[in-house]
Amino acid sequence: MKTGPIQSPGHSEVLVKIHAVSLQLRDIMIAHDLYPVKLKENIIPGSDMAGEVVQSATIASFFMEYFFGDHSDETFLSALGGPVDGVLTEYRLFPAHSLAHFPAHLTYEDASTLPCVFVEPCAALTTYNALRGPAHLKGDDTVLVQGTGGVSMYDVAKRLGAKYLINYKTPPDWGKRGVNHIVEVGGNGFLLKSAQCIRYSGWIRNIGVVAEDDNITLLAQQLVVRAATLCAVAVGPRSMLGDMNRLISAIQLKPIVDKVFPFKELLEAYKYFAGQMHIGKFVVRVSAL
Repeated sequence: MKTGPIQSPGHSEVLVKIHAVSLQLRDIMIAHDLYPVKLKENIIPGSDMAGEVVQSATIASFFMEYFFGDHSDETFLSALGGPVDGVLTEYRLFPAHSLAHFPAHLTYEDASTLPCVFVEPCAALTTYNALRGPAHLKGDDTVLVQGTGGVSMYDVAKRLGAKYLINYKTPPDWGKRGVNHIVEVGGNGFLLKSAQCIRYSGWIRNIGVVAEDDNITLLAQQLVVRAATLCAVAVGPRSMLGDMNRLISAIQLKPIVDKVFPFKELLEAYKYFAGQMHIGKFVVRVSAL
């Protein structure tokens, strides 16, 4: 860890005291030099945080300059913990327009799990973006969410209301079922089965890296036959973060936080996450309350 002076905010900037940072797969990939995007030299890692501006609780949008509309080169270059420094630091300057209040019933640790996630399945803003548009989820639609992990997470998914639980290894032909929406994580061999699983005129939202062994020709054929749509999802804009937070407040939703590490145990937190034994999200507490 390194120390340095606290910076003073300039025009339209605010200084945020960071209380909690939730880690994700992207952070592990960056630490092992496996992330397929050019990074800032000597990057401060971390992208999902909760903190305070003087007396106001806040969270930061993953893409600081992506407020609404379509992505551009400029918005992608504003991703925290990649092209620009991240949030695993006690204090950080943010553009005022990149911040959002988080739901009042959540702790800082809870709220730090909301802004992302980019390449890890089933986290707040990415999943919200995947299921709210461009074809909005309807009340009677069936959704397939991939990547619940081991037996413990399987049980948690059941308690949270999943109607059907499928081990993708048993049976291996799970792709013959039909659903309206699929949140696709791009796992090994999954994408083609997702194309076989989707209903006619259904939607597959890919939030991960497409596996190399998927047969692209067969994939295209399956999509054409079903008149289905495959689209990629890259987190979501700041305006959508506010919409999601209002929904979370309305239904009093709380994320599952597996474990909280103190900042001084950041290396242990990375090792714990890399071991893939957690259930839900886990968080680094940066500043004491």
